[in-house]
Amino acid sequence: MCRGRSWRVQKGVRLESGGATGSVRHGREEEEEEKKKRKRKEKRKKKNREWGEKSQAMVRSRLTSDRL
Repeated sequence: MCRGRSWRVQKGVRLESGGATGSVRHGREEEEEEKKKRKRKEKRKKKNREWGEKSQAMVRSRLTSDRL
């Protein structure tokens, strides 16, 4: 789905600017978007990992307290 949309946008840009310059510029913009997306993904992963560790620690402490 996503690939189809980007292709449509690329085609539009190429038609507007009349030539390869548009597609080159678009490529650069797309790269920036990808970079941003990747950064966001990394951030989310990190947050999820932190939350996972927190919940794991809570479960562990709860289990140990139940044993006592």
